[in-house]
Amino acid sequence: ACEVDDDICEVGFERAQIACDLDKTTWSSSVHWFTEDMRSEARLRLHVCGCIETAIQEGWIHPLYQPIVRAATGAICGEEALARWDDPEFGELMPHQFVPMLEEAGLSHKLDLHVIDCVLADMQEREAAGVSLVPVSVNISPFDFVSIDLVQELVQRVDAAGIPHDLIRLELAESMSTYDLDIVAPPIADLRRAGFQVWLDNFANNYVSLNALTTVEVD
Repeated sequence: ACEVDDDICEVGFERAQIACDLDKTTWSSSVHWFTEDMRSEARLRLHVCGCIETAIQEGWIHPLYQPIVRAATGAICGEEALARWDDPEFGELMPHQFVPMLEEAGLSHKLDLHVIDCVLADMQEREAAGVSLVPVSVNISPFDFVSIDLVQELVQRVDAAGIPHDLIRLELAESMSTYDLDIVAPPIADLRRAGFQVWLDNFANNYVSLNALTTVEVD
């Protein structure tokens, strides 16, 4: 369905392009129809990329903490901060819905730095309340390395919060191997030299393979 003021031809071409893009990596001929699911995804993409700043300022994006439990003792030895987006229009959005969209638009660093800021604030609050701190793992996108000086941004934020570097663990998303490993390897080495642990997330689950380990050193 089209809106009242839509240019029917323009809308038609845009939707045909979206449908065609689904199969642009293959050589075989095929036919794709623009569906309501595609329309919904396109609306969500425009909203996510257009509202990321507002979502950060309004607190729609926040971390949820998943405990990491040592099997031998049952003690919590760490936590993983998982981003959630509570949107007033689309409801609760999960990372798989908005992270790839932000990566494609070159905006993933805004999300990752915001989550890190939230984590540091929570750690300061816990420390002030006398709660013992455990290391927290934060997911970062490999695309952040070309958007900002991630090493400098992290060091400045963590030092300003007064949190030891070894309490922050950085988990590289599985999309790392789709990017140029020679580009991400030097800043990852700098992060480790600065005292941050770097973990490889979802190893061998999607894109990351043993080949990544020949180029990038992780903990």
